[in-house]
Amino acid sequence: MEIKAPFCCLMETIFNTFVFVAFVLYVLVLHRLVRFYLTEYPLSLCFILLLLFSGVVQVMFRYNVIHSFWDYTYTEFYWASDLVKYALVSTLVIALILRALAGSGRYRWVRRWLIAGTVLTLLALVLIHQDDRLTRWMTNVMRNFSFVMMLMNLLLWTLLVKKRTSDRTLLLVTAGLGLQMAGEAMGHSLRLMNQATLLLGNLISVLSHLCFLWVWYLAFQPARQNLKRPGATA
Repeated sequence: MEIKAPFCCLMETIFNTFVFVAFVLYVLVLHRLVRFYLTEYPLSLCFILLLLFSGVVQVMFRYNVIHSFWDYTYTEFYWASDLVKYALVSTLVIALILRALAGSGRYRWVRRWLIAGTVLTLLALVLIHQDDRLTRWMTNVMRNFSFVMMLMNLLLWTLLVKKRTSDRTLLLVTAGLGLQMAGEAMGHSLRLMNQATLLLGNLISVLSHLCFLWVWYLAFQPARQNLKRPGATA
């Protein structure tokens, strides 16, 4: 008990620090995104708002402010919001890929295959990893889907490099998503290994999320050349 008490106190302090830093970054990213890039990156705004909403509710659960959310327990809410998050991030990545392919007539077929492939992959993962234990079931699904999203993000990055784009914002938005997906894939993998690596998995997931927010804060910097770009949707 004498060893566990200081350790628990330390972890609580670290958690509170991460929460504070995350919410500061959310405010900063939202400020820049709404003020300078609202019409250009509407899906990115939706993604950030979803993450913020989910984070607020989870913190309320953590501090026992609420004990259920629309009859959802903490675990049920966590995985339901995660499913919505991955549906939105896949939509965002596909939109960015299509934006990178704009003007290339020979790639018109990509849209339908990307959308169909993403939906079928998620459904297949849900069925393959079906388990009576909700947490283990969804952790397996999200780990593998994070890996799929990471590959799609790599495809996007490859397309941008191939086109030699000078769009700093688009490059950083892509990089931030890559960090988020890679961190979540690693975090979920460590959570599934054993109890000893559970804490490390959680730590990697949180740190990758903070890195993602910081990169997006840099991405939406109001540079003069960004402000003069014609509008787009992503």
